[in-house]
Formats: sequence, C-alpha cells, structure tokens
Amino acid sequence: MTRYAGAAIILICSLSAGFLLSAKAKQALAAAEKLFVAMKYIRDEITVNRTPTDIIMENLPVDGLLPGGGDVKSRFTELLKPLDGDMISAFTGFCESVGKSGADVQRGTLDAYISRFEALLAKRREDGKSSGRLYMALSLFFGVSAVIIFL
Repeated sequence: MTRYAGAAIILICSLSAGFLLSAKAKQALAAAEKLFVAMKYIRDEITVNRTPTDIIMENLPVDGLLPGGGDVKSRFTELLKPLDGDMISAFTGFCESVGKSGADVQRGTLDAYISRFEALLAKRREDGKSSGRLYMALSLFFGVSAVIIFL
C-alpha cells in the first residue's frame, strides 16, 4: 500500500515541477511584454509629445504595467529578473539612450532598441509555446518512469 502512495506522490511532484517550470516561462514572457509596452510609451512621450524625461518617469502609468510598490527603477528591476541576458541588454541600452540627445535623434536610437527587443520578444513567444509543452512532457515522462521503477 505504501508503494502505491509513494508512487502517487512521486508522480504528483514531477507534474508539479512541470507546472512550475511552465509557469516561470509564462511569467518571463509577461514581464517582457510589459517592458515592451513601457518602452513604446516612453519613446512616444519623448519623440511625439516632447515630454521631458523626468516628467515621463514621474507620470509613468504603473498601474497594471509595473509590479509591486516602490519607485519606478525598482519596479523595472523586478520585471528584468526573469529575462535572459539579451533582453536585459536591449532594455538597458534603451534606458541609457533616453535623454542623451534631442528628440529627433533619439527616435532612431530608441526605435533600434525597441526593434531589437521586439525581435527577442517574438523569439521568446515562439520558444514559450514549445517549452511549456516540453516541460510538461518531460515531467510526465520522468514521473511515470519513476513510478514504474518504484513499483
């Protein structure tokens, strides 16, 4: 009887691990999409509305866009945690170029960083679809294999 209970626990644990990995991949994708929206908002405020950078950061619509409490920098840092190095590099390059020149010159630079980030986001979306299924399939495989070995 205890073997069957142990086998069930092993199967449940492996499936839980698959769900967790799949959820982390979805969380990273959601964070990247929020950053992408924020980048486009900041670019439009600078280049279209000619809003000064300090006013943009004070009035950044954080509700529903940035997680948690605190200042804008700490909220952006929270979104960067689940991302990979290329996406972080594209976002930090975008941030470093904000306020470095006139609005007309900045538009090209900001658009280049946004395009790079968008390409990485599209790749992450494609990878996210297959990786979620892969995590679940692997966790199911290892769980069933462990159950077979256990019994």
